[in-house]
Amino acid sequence: MKVKIIAILGLVLALNTNSYAQILHLEDALQRSVVSYDRIKSKKSIVSAAAQNTSFQKQQYLPDVTLAAQQSFGTINAQHGPMYAYGGLASAASSMPLAEQNWNAAFGSLYFANVNWNLFTFGRIKNQVELGRKKEQIASADLDQEIFNHQIKVSASYFNLLASQRIQYVQERNHERAQVFFEMTDSRAKSGLIPEVDASLEKPVKLTTTFQCKLTTSSGAN
Repeated sequence: MKVKIIAILGLVLALNTNSYAQILHLEDALQRSVVSYDRIKSKKSIVSAAAQNTSFQKQQYLPDVTLAAQQSFGTINAQHGPMYAYGGLASAASSMPLAEQNWNAAFGSLYFANVNWNLFTFGRIKNQVELGRKKEQIASADLDQEIFNHQIKVSASYFNLLASQRIQYVQERNHERAQVFFEMTDSRAKSGLIPEVDASLEKPVKLTTTFQCKLTTSSGAN
């Protein structure tokens, strides 16, 4: 996970440096990581759902108003037309009782407006609203903790990448200085100003510096 975050930050830095000549600051890296991280997105959805649940529980204080229109076609002995009202009071259209069962179809219709308001809930709705608020607070705290943990990981990877880039820069400068010193020593040795053994001693130092520079570059890339 840590290597993956470092690789992503390195790619973003490379793209910003080569394409737009911009530097990715720590604040921008933290903001982008929060926006694009899937786990944080899912927890934001949970917080939103908890807030919607709290809003729904508050609406239970309001009266329930039902408007309906029903058209029926059918028959049963002594019961013609609509048999019940959905979301309202029971209602049925009835005919005169008959001596025998019949299957004569008949039309029926029902139109109504129903208002249902529970004035006394004995604290049930209040407790539901309070429970919804508690769940919303828990979800929000969980989201904040997830964002904090993710930003800590991103910050650590960001600073590790900066340190690797700085070490690479220092090793490259050391390599350049070793190269200059070797060329100077080699020229003096070839001209006879100093023994050639001194130039031979400088060559391993140059090779060691080159190896350290390459090793640092590989470590920064990983």
